[in-house]
Amino acid sequence: MVQQTLSAERERISQNLHDGVIQNLYGIGLELENTRFLVKEKNKETEVQENLDRVMTHLNSIILEIRLYVHDLRPLRIEKGLLSDVIQERLHFLRRASSLLIDFSIQGEEPEELATQLKEDLLLIINESLTNAIRHARSTKVQIMLIYKAQGMHLSIHDNGIGISTLNKGGFGIASMIERASRIGGTLTIASPPEGGTKVEGFFPY
Repeated sequence: MVQQTLSAERERISQNLHDGVIQNLYGIGLELENTRFLVKEKNKETEVQENLDRVMTHLNSIILEIRLYVHDLRPLRIEKGLLSDVIQERLHFLRRASSLLIDFSIQGEEPEELATQLKEDLLLIINESLTNAIRHARSTKVQIMLIYKAQGMHLSIHDNGIGISTLNKGGFGIASMIERASRIGGTLTIASPPEGGTKVEGFFPY
């Protein structure tokens, strides 16, 4: 099962790199090629500037995409310490790497000895939700709430993007989130509420 998950993760990353980063680089090459010809013509300064502005926008998008991938591939070090601290570290990176506004709140007190597997899978679920919000849902704001209860924790993530109905519900990222929740005995729902965006809600027993 672990080997199958790792293989699927590699396949997902490879596909995303091809469909995202590589295709964007190809598009930038075409844009620069067109700009090269425009530079030789007279009275084309406005078009040249517009082309260069588009290139810079695409380059910034690619830089963000690569930074997200690099951070995703870093090994997790969550055996010790509080889950909330590890989440805050991840959110700090995303706030610096993107323009996404993230509101993170906690209710209750985190148990001292949470299982490492629980912390790891919960962190990866949050990570996948946020990277989906940035990469695919075109979100500008996301609210995260973690509530510690007597028998487990409740997680709520709500962004203001285009909604799950517009995204690929069968994508491996979403399937992986549900699989991780099930593996640690939890439940997870992903839907678009009437007020818009995408909402991820789950409960995870200790």
